[in-house]
Amino acid sequence: MKDSLVLIKYIDGVYNTLEDNSLKVSTPNSINDPFELMIQEPEIYSRDQVKEYLSNLKKEGYNLIDMDLELIVDKFITNAHKESLFKKMTMNMKNAVDFNFISFSSKRANPTQDYFMWSLYGSKPRNPHCGVILHFDSESLIKNKKNFKLERIIYSKERLKLNNPFQAQSPESLEMFRQLLLTKSDIWSHECEYRLIIKPRLNDVWERDGKEFLHFPTRSLKKIIFGFNFEDAKIEDVIISLSSDKRYGHVKLFKTELHPRKFELKYIRV
Repeated sequence: MKDSLVLIKYIDGVYNTLEDNSLKVSTPNSINDPFELMIQEPEIYSRDQVKEYLSNLKKEGYNLIDMDLELIVDKFITNAHKESLFKKMTMNMKNAVDFNFISFSSKRANPTQDYFMWSLYGSKPRNPHCGVILHFDSESLIKNKKNFKLERIIYSKERLKLNNPFQAQSPESLEMFRQLLLTKSDIWSHECEYRLIIKPRLNDVWERDGKEFLHFPTRSLKKIIFGFNFEDAKIEDVIISLSSDKRYGHVKLFKTELHPRKFELKYIRV
């Protein structure tokens, strides 16, 4: 039997997460990476190039009067049209947003990249490595949820190219939007990211303090790793709390230590 994919979540706190068995969800238009959802900007052609193209069409017997000039503009975008068309494309993509997602790393992530992941997602300002790593069983996480879909991020050197504006909510636009949501720069490839897409949201997503969350099945949480700067006294508090909470009796707990000789982190069972 094939093992279920292990999903890894770095977070900078743990108490509310365990108490409410909840994870914060994101919307595509709230991501802080400026390249997210950004297609390639349309190419620019000179007026002479457009005239040459139209002249060749005429020589081939096309009646330009009967042609859809919008298609011509889409094919050859001049400086005058580039900015407005690009805005139209991106606006339509933003309007297509009607779902949430949660980002995870996979067990296949390079262990040496832990430093980056801890610094980005498991830390707070002036308090690095103070959070935790949560390990989830992917099958348990999405079981019986038809509106959940786990998708792997594709890493690329180039942004996706879209030549024509599209209509929000059309099948074509939603598929392009899905591809945009799952395409990131290859500089992030060390994260081995998966995204749990929740569409439609139905009653799965709820709000607290202006943020949106999702209840996860407690059986899907398999392991908690406390960061190197997670205070020992607070680790004891979590251990005591979990010992009286039947929902998490199966969860294994670890703490982070520094390797005595190498630039490596060690995870020790507690």
